[in-house]
Amino acid sequence: MKLRHWAIAGIAASVLIGCAGDVTAKPKPKVVRKVQKIKAKERAVVNRPWEAAADKNKDGIVQPKEAAKAKVQVKKQSVVNRPWEAKADTNGDGKVSAAEMRKHHFGVMDANKDGKIAPMERKLFWIHRRAKVNTALEKKYDINSNGLLEGNEAQELLKDRLRIISTNGKAKVDSIIEREYDANNDGVIDKEEAETIKDALGI
Repeated sequence: MKLRHWAIAGIAASVLIGCAGDVTAKPKPKVVRKVQKIKAKERAVVNRPWEAAADKNKDGIVQPKEAAKAKVQVKKQSVVNRPWEAKADTNGDGKVSAAEMRKHHFGVMDANKDGKIAPMERKLFWIHRRAKVNTALEKKYDINSNGLLEGNEAQELLKDRLRIISTNGKAKVDSIIEREYDANNDGVIDKEEAETIKDALGI
């Protein structure tokens, strides 16, 4: 009789231990999925020109370290993401340099494509230039107060910015029109980028 009681007690203890083990066990598939999600956030699949250049080990994925190095390398250049930038990117490296931007702007103004900007071509270029006033700086140059920065008003703004650049070596971008001359999109126009402004103004 005692032997029977001990056998039943042993079986019950085994069942309890097994159940406890099932309760405390961690489902491995869920942990794996979490790790995969974290890794996906830390990397980007190569599908753009700058990503292809950044992917040094050519595994089709841009790791954080590779992306950081790429940002340093393109500090002086703008990634192509607008139609005019695609046209300006003549060497097809996915970036627009200050030289490429200058050449593109020159081509836009050179209507007859003779390699020269005639006075009439420059005049027509500025006649058609107008942008909505958005900043305090633009409002300052909106002489007729019509809410638009027109060609002659934009020229005065850019002339004053050139004076600042010639003195300080650079000028902060404070208007929409200035952004068009900020080749590397760093919020500042330096002396190299200012050469495009000089072309536009005929200086």
